[in-house]
Amino acid sequence: MKYLLTLFLIFSFACTSQDDYSQKTVVKVDNIEMSTKEFSDILSRKIKNHDSLSAKDPANLNRIKENIISDFIVDCIVSIWAKEKNVSVSKEELSNKVRELRENYPDDNPLRRVLAQENLSLEKWQDLIEKQLLKEKLFEFLGKQIEEPTDSEIKEFYKKNENLFKRKAAVKLRQIVLKKESDARRIEKELKKGKSFKELASKFSENLHEAENEGETDWIEKGVLEVFDKAFTMRVGRRSAVLKSPYGFHIYQVLKKQKAGNLSLNDAKDKIRRLLKAEKEKTLYTSWLEERVRKTRVFRDDELIDAVFVQTKGS
Repeated sequence: MKYLLTLFLIFSFACTSQDDYSQKTVVKVDNIEMSTKEFSDILSRKIKNHDSLSAKDPANLNRIKENIISDFIVDCIVSIWAKEKNVSVSKEELSNKVRELRENYPDDNPLRRVLAQENLSLEKWQDLIEKQLLKEKLFEFLGKQIEEPTDSEIKEFYKKNENLFKRKAAVKLRQIVLKKESDARRIEKELKKGKSFKELASKFSENLHEAENEGETDWIEKGVLEVFDKAFTMRVGRRSAVLKSPYGFHIYQVLKKQKAGNLSLNDAKDKIRRLLKAEKEKTLYTSWLEERVRKTRVFRDDELIDAVFVQTKGS
């Protein structure tokens, strides 16, 4: 049976209307506030995929509430730090990230359906993206304080984690992706006439990242997308026909092929360096955040937080 999950607020004061309580402050970090309505909306999104029993389980519900509050406090602390350091996300940076994420969908309709299912407006989705970009700027700031991993650290990590460096078969391609088959056929004719694949990819490919790199893709492992599996049977330098996928119509050329196997220490160095640096960044970030929390004024209305509960109705 499916269930309809509905959130209710229980109030201690009968003389006060529910609308008044919807705007009361649940959590406040310095001068940044979260209202009861905002808290309830986020809780509704977080819990909608839970079944009836887990949704109403007090321990599970309290854990989700605490996660919401913790995330809000972190977002506020990052925002306060950004103002102190005069750090911000530009319109261009936000626009580029939104465009990049939109390219994960064939068109805007699937994206809008996902947002509707999450009860997120396009504006709220972009706001969440902006907060994430701001966190990335914080990580970049902290990262400058970290020393590069030494050769001995890299060797020790490699010895202890050899299983991490098993390499799958992969290909690197130069491709042009277009929404319309007629456009792809026209490009195919231009390629047969001897036109430069690089130039055509830069000019016409609708994948922004690849267009900026003359159509060159990252390494693609076998099984990632059916349209690319044919590349594993092609020789380096060969070009595909027009191939259809959920993302449009592809024409690609095989640039490099990589066999499955184990990476040597020399080949794995860059990856290990990134992993070790990420671990150091995580440790530094945790320490930085704990210190900021101690110095930040945080208010929370536990009575209001406890007053939000879930009631299920069969539908």
